[in-house]
Amino acid sequence: MFAERKRKKLPGQYLSPDRVKVAAKGGPLVVGPKIQSGRIEFVFVLVRADSPQQLEAGIELVEDAAHKYDAVVQHVVGPMVVMAFGTLGSTQPSATSRARLVSNMQEQFGRQVRIVHGVAGGHFGNFGGNRSIHYTFTFPRFAEALAALGRLEFGQTEEKPE
Repeated sequence: MFAERKRKKLPGQYLSPDRVKVAAKGGPLVVGPKIQSGRIEFVFVLVRADSPQQLEAGIELVEDAAHKYDAVVQHVVGPMVVMAFGTLGSTQPSATSRARLVSNMQEQFGRQVRIVHGVAGGHFGNFGGNRSIHYTFTFPRFAEALAALGRLEFGQTEEKPE
């Protein structure tokens, strides 16, 4: 039951209630500009796990920490959690949200995570078609940030300069 409520609530993070109702009836999900530009604060976290159960638990804890500091979890891809601040108009972080989130995760997870974070001018929105949600973000040095995540050892954190 909890999972069902969470699934129904998820579109509301990205769409207005009216747009959710239209989409439920088969209408387009996005009206107007699909892609916006602006300042993005990003956090990439790679979770260490030896089993699917450990991975599930680790990802859940990382997501909980993200929500506590008002980060939007954009994607979970395997053991990587991608989160951002500033990509949703309805969720504007404080000036210190990202730093506090990263510090909290370093303390809470220690050698169980690798973290790359930073700020970049980029683009965000629904990069998919009008009938699907592929809400994500990108910025000019996105691949460099991912490569840095791969080079780090567990327990290390790197901030990418703007």
